[in-house]
Amino acid sequence: MKITGYGDSLRITSGPGRDIGSLLKGISVGDRVEARIISREGNIALLDIAGKRIRADFTTGIPAGNIVELVLSEKNSTGALFRLPPRADASELPALLKQFFLAGDGVADRGTIAELWRFVSSNRAGLAEINLFLAGIKKDNLKENKISDLINRLKNLKVPLQTLTDISLAAAAKLPAPVFSAILYLMERSGRKQGLTAGDERIDEILGDIEVLDDGLFTDLLKLLAEPGPDKAGYGRFTLPGENESSGLEYIYRDNTFFITFSLSELGRLGLLIRSEKGHTAISIGAESDRAVEKLEANMDQLKQSLHQNGVATGQITFFNTKKVIDKLYMLCSDFQLISGLDVKI
Repeated sequence: MKITGYGDSLRITSGPGRDIGSLLKGISVGDRVEARIISREGNIALLDIAGKRIRADFTTGIPAGNIVELVLSEKNSTGALFRLPPRADASELPALLKQFFLAGDGVADRGTIAELWRFVSSNRAGLAEINLFLAGIKKDNLKENKISDLINRLKNLKVPLQTLTDISLAAAAKLPAPVFSAILYLMERSGRKQGLTAGDERIDEILGDIEVLDDGLFTDLLKLLAEPGPDKAGYGRFTLPGENESSGLEYIYRDNTFFITFSLSELGRLGLLIRSEKGHTAISIGAESDRAVEKLEANMDQLKQSLHQNGVATGQITFFNTKKVIDKLYMLCSDFQLISGLDVKI
């Protein structure tokens, strides 16, 4: 008996002196059949299907677990067609990518999905790495981050924490309003003061203090504050000063969508996706544990207030477990791809 794969299917045909009647007896089209994995060696598995032992070469890798489930799609006197049921509805993939990742409308293109699957299957990446890939950005080619370097130099000169915080926020104010609001929200959650309470007067005061300290630092700060905001796509690192140590915030953006990742001691690593469309902003906030997600949901009013104060009209705000979303992404990418042909013999 030979089994040959056709897309996401397994076709079993009878061969000379081989009878598949016993295999198909009592099985109707639409029924599910369990094939038990007896042994594994590389991509080759020995299967037991209704008492028949079949050696299968899984070109995309042997499924996890000890059981492979098959669905009977066709059967006749000469053979049968089994399909591997998807673990999830692969049609959900474009919506998942648009809600939680830097993906636009063209993400449904099969070529794009194929490239993403090759990336995630070989890298087991996190949210930031996947978003960098989707935005077409390579971190290795990035220049040294100016704001982080400047904050560290000022901190070494014993510049007060509030001044460092205000400088960071002055640089962040060039980002789109929804992103700036999210940064204020993160700072509030981490116990940092928001700063910039005196607007332009406070900026003038900061520049005066820095000018006294160091001509080079003053020039660098002026250049930093004069730099234009983000282009169509890019990546940046941002420093949020703290009493004992500074925290790093990374942001990735493409078109009208920003992704921010940041760590809080009480909640762990967070990921925020901010998408502005048609005058409204949709925000998805992810944490690495269900407990952290629950805490974020309980304090959603803080984020809404920050957005409102900066004139941002909010749409949907979603909270999610980042690990679960990434696991679902892997599953859907895998199911979206057609399973390669199998050459399987008893």
